[in-house]
Amino acid sequence: MSPEYGIMKTKLSKLIVLLVLTVVLASPAAFAVSLSTFIEGVSQITCKQGDKIDVTAHLVCENSINGLWNNSVEYEDLHFYLYSLNYGEDNKKVFEKTEETSFLRGKATVHIDTKNLNPGEYLLKVEFEGDKGIFVNFEPNKIETNFTINP
Repeated sequence: MSPEYGIMKTKLSKLIVLLVLTVVLASPAAFAVSLSTFIEGVSQITCKQGDKIDVTAHLVCENSINGLWNNSVEYEDLHFYLYSLNYGEDNKKVFEKTEETSFLRGKATVHIDTKNLNPGEYLLKVEFEGDKGIFVNFEPNKIETNFTINP
């Protein structure tokens, strides 16, 4: 073998490695993993008119890679909505707030003041719109529960 062949082979190997790295870095979405999410910690609420209620939701990612545990999802927006189910106000949105999930815990809390809400039945909805990241895509999810205000 000639020395020129060895030099050319080395340069070609470096070029191929550089080409593969360019393709990988230029199209990371092709390699992104899609992970299921769920929201926990939100259950039926019953209170009296005038109470101030804290609602905390925990955003969790199902760990499908090794299946040993689930992980909290941090720094993602959770949307909290309260809809009236009272006669004449069906599905009227009476509360809306967005909070970011906390570092390490993956929890977001909103404070609902019921002072100006009529007694009756409401629907509390907590929604995660999902997130398309570079290497991980979190699927959207939501949870709904009853919220009752007594006089």
